Amino acid sequence: MEEFDLAQLMLKEVLGGDLATRRPRFKMTHQTRADALLALHNHQVALLRDWRAALSADDHQSADRFLADLLVCINAIASGLRTTG
Repeated sequence: MEEFDLAQLMLKEVLGGDLATRRPRFKMTHQTRADALLALHNHQVALLRDWRAALSADDHQSADRFLADLLVCINAIASGLRTTG
């Protein structure tokens, strides 16, 4: 979590405040969807791990399949956040 906390701090400094202050409606919407999105985030991490392992093993056929699934997962997360990704 140390890296995440540092990223949050730097974003707050660069953007002039935290998300709740800058975009309160987005923050509320995100909190509403957070539990549902957590499953997708966990799936994305697993797909990234599998995709990278396939690339390391020079298994391009599996890597291509994982990449396609990964892109669909990213699209689903973006849809859940109501952003373009």
